[in-house]
Amino acid sequence: MAYLEWSDNYSVGVASLDAQHKELVRLINRLHDDDERGDDLGPVLDRLDGYVRYHFSFEESLMKAARYEGFAEHIGEHREFESWLKASRRAMTSGMEVQELSRVIADFLKNWLRKHILVVDMDYKALLTAHQASGGALQVLADEMIRTLEATHGGLSSDGVERVLALARDIRLCAKALNGSPRS
Repeated sequence: MAYLEWSDNYSVGVASLDAQHKELVRLINRLHDDDERGDDLGPVLDRLDGYVRYHFSFEESLMKAARYEGFAEHIGEHREFESWLKASRRAMTSGMEVQELSRVIADFLKNWLRKHILVVDMDYKALLTAHQASGGALQVLADEMIRTLEATHGGLSSDGVERVLALARDIRLCAKALNGSPRS
């Protein structure tokens, strides 16, 4: 059994955000597994740091485009998390007891992600779902798809493929909404 299991209860109704949240779950599980094996946690923490920044930036662009009222507060939570992760990474390299610290980090990440998705992100779910259905998110999604494709230069990783597929699904939903087609 995985350390943190994805649940449909975590879905925010936007395929690209759900795919990103699933990747965060996967990275937390990888961090936990690497810790259990006694592996170096540096590479997974580096990946987590980069992916968190990507996810927050994308999520913030959707919230801004939808004119989410809780935007400033939500961004504040993101910046606090980034500061915590940076401090945790520094602590890992400062000679602190790595085994104990890595468990604290994994437990914090697991609890933070669940709370953040189930409470904080769910606050924007109705707005972003409606914004997507109205076609309002179309430009943000298309821009992100183009950035993802340009960044890969023909060598899509499995993560890149998942991002592009999730973005394509969201774009399809927006286009159907604009054309008055039923959602599928």
